[in-house]
Amino acid sequence: MLNPAVRVIQGDGMTLATIRQLVDEMVRQRWSLDNIAFGMGGGLLQHVNRDTMRFAMKANAMRTGDGQWKDVFKMPVSDPNKASKAGRQAVVVKNGQLVARKFDEVDPSDDQLKVVYRNGKLLETSSFDDVRARAIAGLKQSLASG
Repeated sequence: MLNPAVRVIQGDGMTLATIRQLVDEMVRQRWSLDNIAFGMGGGLLQHVNRDTMRFAMKANAMRTGDGQWKDVFKMPVSDPNKASKAGRQAVVVKNGQLVARKFDEVDPSDDQLKVVYRNGKLLETSSFDDVRARAIAGLKQSLASG
Protein backbone atom coordinates (compact mmCIF):
# COMPACT_ATOMS: atom_id res chain seq x y z
CA MET A 1 0.00 0.00 0.00
CA LEU A 2 1.13 3.51 -0.76
CA ASN A 3 0.83 6.27 1.80
CA PRO A 4 -2.95 6.93 2.14
CA ALA A 5 -2.45 10.49 0.81
CA VAL A 6 -0.90 9.20 -2.44
CA ARG A 7 -2.54 7.48 -5.39
CA VAL A 8 -1.50 6.61 -8.91
CA ILE A 9 -4.01 8.11 -11.34
CA GLN A 10 -4.65 6.81 -14.83
CA GLY A 11 -7.08 8.65 -17.05
CA ASP A 12 -5.99 9.27 -20.63
CA GLY A 13 -7.03 6.56 -23.04
CA MET A 14 -8.98 4.58 -20.47
CA THR A 15 -12.05 2.58 -21.46
CA LEU A 16 -13.97 -0.04 -19.52
CA ALA A 17 -11.86 -2.67 -21.29
CA THR A 18 -8.50 -1.06 -20.43
CA ILE A 19 -9.60 -0.46 -16.84
CA ARG A 20 -10.46 -4.16 -16.60
CA GLN A 21 -7.03 -5.09 -18.06
CA LEU A 22 -5.21 -2.80 -15.62
CA VAL A 23 -7.14 -4.14 -12.63
CA ASP A 24 -6.50 -7.74 -13.72
CA GLU A 25 -2.76 -7.04 -14.06
CA MET A 26 -2.61 -5.32 -10.67
CA VAL A 27 -4.31 -8.32 -9.07
CA ARG A 28 -1.92 -10.68 -10.91
CA GLN A 29 1.04 -8.66 -9.59
CA ARG A 30 -0.52 -8.70 -6.10
CA TRP A 31 -0.69 -4.89 -5.91
CA SER A 32 -3.46 -3.29 -3.89
CA LEU A 33 -6.21 -1.69 -5.95
CA ASP A 34 -6.38 0.97 -3.24
CA ASN A 35 -3.21 2.42 -4.82
CA ILE A 36 -4.95 3.57 -8.01
CA ALA A 37 -7.58 6.11 -8.99
CA PHE A 38 -9.11 6.24 -12.45
CA GLY A 39 -9.73 9.51 -14.25
CA MET A 40 -12.17 10.06 -17.08
CA GLY A 41 -10.44 8.88 -20.19
CA GLY A 42 -11.46 9.66 -23.73
CA GLY A 43 -13.16 6.30 -24.26
CA LEU A 44 -15.67 6.65 -21.44
CA LEU A 45 -19.18 8.11 -21.49
CA GLN A 46 -19.89 7.07 -25.09
CA HIS A 47 -17.04 9.24 -26.34
CA VAL A 48 -18.58 12.41 -24.92
CA ASN A 49 -15.86 13.47 -22.56
CA ARG A 50 -13.91 16.35 -21.11
CA ASP A 51 -12.25 16.99 -24.48
CA THR A 52 -15.62 17.14 -26.24
CA MET A 53 -16.86 19.58 -23.64
CA ARG A 54 -13.48 21.42 -23.44
CA PHE A 55 -13.62 21.04 -19.65
CA ALA A 56 -11.58 19.32 -16.99
CA MET A 57 -11.10 19.75 -13.26
CA LYS A 58 -7.46 19.95 -12.27
CA ALA A 59 -5.40 20.99 -9.29
CA ASN A 60 -4.40 24.61 -9.78
CA ALA A 61 -2.81 25.56 -6.46
CA MET A 62 -1.15 23.98 -3.46
CA ARG A 63 -0.45 25.32 0.00
CA THR A 64 3.00 24.60 1.37
CA GLY A 65 3.69 23.61 4.95
CA ASP A 66 4.46 27.23 5.82
CA GLY A 67 1.08 28.40 4.46
CA GLN A 68 2.23 29.88 1.14
CA TRP A 69 0.18 29.23 -1.99
CA LYS A 70 2.01 27.97 -5.09
CA ASP A 71 0.57 27.75 -8.61
CA VAL A 72 0.02 24.29 -10.09
CA PHE A 73 -0.75 23.92 -13.80
CA LYS A 74 -0.03 21.97 -16.92
CA MET A 75 1.18 23.30 -20.26
CA PRO A 76 1.33 20.35 -22.69
CA VAL A 77 3.73 20.95 -25.56
CA SER A 78 1.71 18.60 -27.77
CA ASP A 79 -1.60 20.46 -27.29
CA PRO A 80 -1.47 24.04 -25.96
CA ASN A 81 -5.29 24.06 -25.90
CA LYS A 82 -5.09 21.71 -22.92
CA ALA A 83 -3.19 24.21 -20.77
CA SER A 84 -4.77 24.63 -17.36
CA LYS A 85 -5.39 27.70 -15.24
CA ALA A 86 -2.64 28.35 -12.71
CA GLY A 87 -3.19 29.49 -9.15
CA ARG A 88 -6.20 29.83 -6.87
CA GLN A 89 -9.22 30.74 -8.95
CA ALA A 90 -12.13 33.10 -8.49
CA VAL A 91 -15.22 33.65 -10.61
CA VAL A 92 -16.29 37.26 -11.06
CA VAL A 93 -18.91 39.08 -13.11
CA LYS A 94 -17.42 41.16 -15.91
CA ASN A 95 -19.65 42.88 -18.48
CA GLY A 96 -22.56 40.72 -17.33
CA GLN A 97 -20.62 37.47 -17.84
CA LEU A 98 -19.03 35.08 -15.35
CA VAL A 99 -15.27 34.88 -15.93
CA ALA A 100 -12.43 33.06 -14.17
CA ARG A 101 -9.65 35.16 -12.66
CA LYS A 102 -6.76 34.49 -10.29
CA PHE A 103 -8.03 34.87 -6.74
CA ASP A 104 -5.08 37.10 -5.80
CA GLU A 105 -6.03 39.57 -8.57
CA VAL A 106 -9.64 40.26 -7.53
CA ASP A 107 -11.47 41.73 -4.58
CA PRO A 108 -12.47 38.64 -2.54
CA SER A 109 -15.95 40.11 -2.02
CA ASP A 110 -16.47 39.93 -5.83
CA ASP A 111 -15.76 36.19 -5.96
CA GLN A 112 -18.93 34.29 -6.87
CA LEU A 113 -17.49 30.94 -5.71
CA LYS A 114 -18.71 29.72 -2.34
CA VAL A 115 -17.31 26.94 -0.18
CA VAL A 116 -20.03 24.33 0.26
CA TYR A 117 -17.95 21.37 1.46
CA ARG A 118 -14.75 21.42 3.52
CA ASN A 119 -12.86 18.72 5.41
CA GLY A 120 -15.75 16.25 5.21
CA LYS A 121 -18.37 18.73 6.40
CA LEU A 122 -21.23 20.13 4.33
CA LEU A 123 -21.31 23.88 4.98
CA GLU A 124 -24.13 24.97 2.63
CA THR A 125 -27.16 23.20 1.26
CA SER A 126 -29.41 24.03 -1.68
CA SER A 127 -32.70 22.45 -2.56
CA PHE A 128 -33.50 21.58 -6.16
CA ASP A 129 -35.93 24.51 -6.16
CA ASP A 130 -33.08 26.84 -5.05
CA VAL A 131 -30.86 25.62 -7.89
CA ARG A 132 -33.70 25.95 -10.41
CA ALA A 133 -34.47 29.51 -9.24
CA ARG A 134 -30.79 30.53 -9.60
CA ALA A 135 -30.64 28.96 -13.07
CA ILE A 136 -33.79 30.79 -14.19
CA ALA A 137 -32.51 34.08 -12.77
CA GLY A 138 -29.19 33.60 -14.56
CA LEU A 139 -30.95 32.77 -17.82
CA LYS A 140 -33.15 35.88 -17.53
CA GLN A 141 -30.08 38.04 -16.81
CA SER A 142 -28.25 36.51 -19.77
CA LEU A 143 -31.17 37.12 -22.12
CA ALA A 144 -31.55 40.70 -20.89
CA SER A 145 -27.87 41.52 -21.40
CA GLY A 146 -27.36 39.87 -24.70
